[in-house]
Amino acid sequence: MGITNDKGEYKLTTFNTDDGAIVGENSVSIVQMSKDSGGVSGISINDMQSGKVNVDGGAGFRKNAEKSLAAKTAIPKKYANPKESGFKRAVVLGSKNEFNFDLKP
Repeated sequence: MGITNDKGEYKLTTFNTDDGAIVGENSVSIVQMSKDSGGVSGISINDMQSGKVNVDGGAGFRKNAEKSLAAKTAIPKKYANPKESGFKRAVVLGSKNEFNFDLKP
């Protein structure tokens, strides 16, 4: 998971803060949560940003993320589900692995 800054930049966290994604092909989901939503499944957004929690990205996390979406999201709901988003990215060990996503309605 990763949280964007005001410029839309992000760093992913898998096990430790900013350690990136797992090497290999990864399905991608993108959601927008409001800062006052309480986070996902009781995990606060501040804790996610600080790396105080391990967010496993499993099906339960995705289901709860969909419930915690911002009320007025600029991101179409289809991107919240990695099976519907159409986004997959291959992470290569030793490469920069910078990925950008064009979110279309």
